[in-house]
Amino acid sequence: MESQLHSSVFVNQQSPSLPAVCYFIFCYILKMVFFFPYILPPFFFIERVRM
Repeated sequence: MESQLHSSVFVNQQSPSLPAVCYFIFCYILKMVFFFPYILPPFFFIERVRM
Protein backbone atom coordinates (compact mmCIF):
# COMPACT_ATOMS: atom_id res chain seq x y z
CA MET A 1 0.00 0.00 0.00
CA GLU A 2 2.84 2.37 0.86
CA SER A 3 4.53 1.72 -2.50
CA GLN A 4 1.24 2.59 -4.23
CA LEU A 5 1.13 5.92 -2.42
CA HIS A 6 4.72 6.70 -3.36
CA SER A 7 4.14 5.80 -7.03
CA SER A 8 1.04 8.03 -7.14
CA VAL A 9 3.11 10.86 -5.66
CA PHE A 10 5.75 10.44 -8.37
CA VAL A 11 3.16 10.18 -11.17
CA ASN A 12 1.33 13.35 -10.09
CA GLN A 13 4.44 15.37 -9.25
CA GLN A 14 3.61 18.28 -11.59
CA SER A 15 0.12 18.65 -10.01
CA PRO A 16 -0.16 17.16 -6.49
CA SER A 17 -3.15 14.82 -6.20
CA LEU A 18 -5.43 14.66 -3.17
CA PRO A 19 -4.03 11.32 -1.84
CA ALA A 20 -0.49 12.70 -2.02
CA VAL A 21 -1.47 15.85 -0.13
CA CYS A 22 -3.39 13.83 2.48
CA TYR A 23 -0.38 11.52 2.92
CA PHE A 24 1.92 14.52 3.41
CA ILE A 25 -0.43 16.14 5.95
CA PHE A 26 -0.85 12.80 7.77
CA CYS A 27 2.94 12.41 8.10
CA TYR A 28 3.24 16.01 9.30
CA ILE A 29 0.55 15.50 11.98
CA LEU A 30 2.21 12.24 13.10
CA LYS A 31 5.55 14.04 13.41
CA MET A 32 3.93 16.83 15.42
CA VAL A 33 2.22 14.32 17.75
CA PHE A 34 5.48 12.48 18.40
CA PHE A 35 7.69 15.57 18.86
CA PHE A 36 5.17 17.82 20.66
CA PRO A 37 5.88 16.44 24.19
CA TYR A 38 9.58 17.30 23.78
CA ILE A 39 8.79 20.89 22.73
CA LEU A 40 6.37 21.54 25.60
CA PRO A 41 7.85 22.47 28.98
CA PRO A 42 7.52 19.85 31.75
CA PHE A 43 5.52 22.07 34.12
CA PHE A 44 2.60 21.99 31.65
CA PHE A 45 2.18 18.26 32.28
CA ILE A 46 2.61 18.69 36.05
CA GLU A 47 -0.20 21.28 36.13
CA ARG A 48 -2.44 19.01 34.06
CA VAL A 49 -1.86 16.10 36.47
CA ARG A 50 -2.70 18.36 39.43
CA MET A 51 -6.04 19.31 37.87
